[in-house]
Amino acid sequence: MVSESTLKTDKTTRVNDQDFQTGKILALVQENARQSPAAANGLFMMISFMSRSAVVVVVGFIADRIGLNATYLISAAMGLVGIPFVLMLPKK
Repeated sequence: MVSESTLKTDKTTRVNDQDFQTGKILALVQENARQSPAAANGLFMMISFMSRSAVVVVVGFIADRIGLNATYLISAAMGLVGIPFVLMLPKK
């Protein structure tokens, strides 16, 4: 049985990991936007928030149509399909 404190910890960790990734990308955006970093920051945050919201709606719609188990399997498959593309990225 999963305790309530474990669920809270897992949820907090997941949110913090997402924010950490966003922070790293935001640092890259600001580093490359020398003329107007505030505008680049705003544009990046707008795109980030809108895409996260859109993904939640799309995944919810798919889950309503085909069920949660199938949706989780599709999500896992999409992640696995992306691995070769990540490995093809140039190394610095």
